[in-house]
Amino acid sequence: MEQLFDLAKQVEAAFSAAGIEYRVVGGLATYLYVEEVEPDAGRLTKDIDIAVRRADLAAIAKAVEPFGLQHRRVARRD
Repeated sequence: MEQLFDLAKQVEAAFSAAGIEYRVVGGLATYLYVEEVEPDAGRLTKDIDIAVRRADLAAIAKAVEPFGLQHRRVARRD
């Protein structure tokens, strides 16, 4: 769980420094919401789902490099 939150902090720092808008969605977003309402009911997934603008993909790839992260294509998709 700690690694997941560390990754989320890196992504937030990279995107904020580059002025990239994003939204955390999926399991982590649900977990954070549920934890506020019912602290014992939250469950985490092993990834972070982030919604971004497709037009920002090149800027995102560049922004995350200094943080040791890299853009990759999966199943022929960005």
